[in-house]
Order: sequence, then C-alpha cells, then structure tokens
Amino acid sequence: MLAFLRNVRPITCNGSVTAAWKRTMVHISGAQRLDIGGIYPPIATPFTEKEEVDYQKLNANLEKYGKIPFRGLVVQGSNGEYPYLTVDERVEVVRRVRQALPQEKLVLAGSGCESTKATVQMGEQMAGAGADAVLVVTPCFYRGRMDSRALIHHYTKVADSSPVPVVLYSVPGNTGLDLPVDAVVCPLPAPQHCGAQGQRRGYHKNSSYYSQNEL
Repeated sequence: MLAFLRNVRPITCNGSVTAAWKRTMVHISGAQRLDIGGIYPPIATPFTEKEEVDYQKLNANLEKYGKIPFRGLVVQGSNGEYPYLTVDERVEVVRRVRQALPQEKLVLAGSGCESTKATVQMGEQMAGAGADAVLVVTPCFYRGRMDSRALIHHYTKVADSSPVPVVLYSVPGNTGLDLPVDAVVCPLPAPQHCGAQGQRRGYHKNSSYYSQNEL
C-alpha cells in the first residue's frame, strides 16, 4: 500500500520551512485512516546553558502552539536539532509533545538514523511515545553510495516495519543528498503507506514528482 503526502507549497518563515499538505487520507490498518491534510510547523528543541533539553521551555512553547489552529507539529525535523540529542532525549521530546497537544492535533516525529536497523528501532519508539507518523530523513554519511536503489531498499525496510505512516524527508541543505525522483515515485512493496516532504533545490523536482505520481 502506497500513498504520497502532497506538499502544496513550502511556507518560509525566518529561514524555516513549514509543510502545507493537501488533504490526503493515509491508511494505517484495515479500515482506519489518518487525515494528514493541513499545516505542520517544525518546532525547535530548546536547550539549557548546560546543553540539555529544556523541558520547561518546551512545555511553555507547546502551550502556545496548542492554541494555534495548526493541523499538527513536526517534531525533530531540522529545526529540532535531532543530531544533537540522545536516543532517550529524542523519544522523551516526542512523548512530551504528544502529552501537551490536544488529541486532534497530529505529531509527525523525526525518526531517521544512519542505519536502517536504527531507523526501524527509532520509529517503533517514536510510535510508542505517541507519534502519529514518522519523518525519515535520507541517510547521508555514505552519500556517495546512496543511489536510488539503496534508498528504495532503505525506505522499503523502514516502511515494512513501521507501526505508523512513514514520511520520506529530503533536506539536501543539511544532508548534501537530494532524494531522487525515482526513489520517491517508486511503488514500494510495503504494507505501510508513505509520504514525501522536504526542501527542494529546484521547484522543477516537485513538478516531476507530481507528473509521475498523480495525487
């Protein structure tokens, strides 16, 4: 089962990109469906002077976010500085976000890691912490080997194992790796639905995605 989230337009604010998704129904299991249409701002992770997660400030921010009619929040995208968090911190941040938000607001949690195994494990923990879907960034340390075949294999394994919908995340400004069009539109043989979101080096790629995969 495969579906793609449609990025209607990236909304740039102070250098950050907020995802605006077309109303799309994503199957979870059986007759259950998840409506992911709407706007999802990527939230920052506040830190103390000792470089620890400042959960008090996080809670204060979440109280404000909860009053704004967003469809949900992106947690631990690039703004969340997830590379600087431990596994426990990443999971705890998602858990607190889920607890603080009204149930009707969705949580899209970054679960990408460099290895497929670690990404699968992180996705399971994020789902357990309350994430409604996971955002999986392209592995990039061995970017010279990350061709379409490798990325399709990676995302297929991740989607096969994920208890929640998977969103492919391409952010070449940070990873130095652009998600190839054929990797996005390839009909992955996975039982879990996937989506695609990210910053593009050229809007022509968005057009190519949509022309090859009617949404």
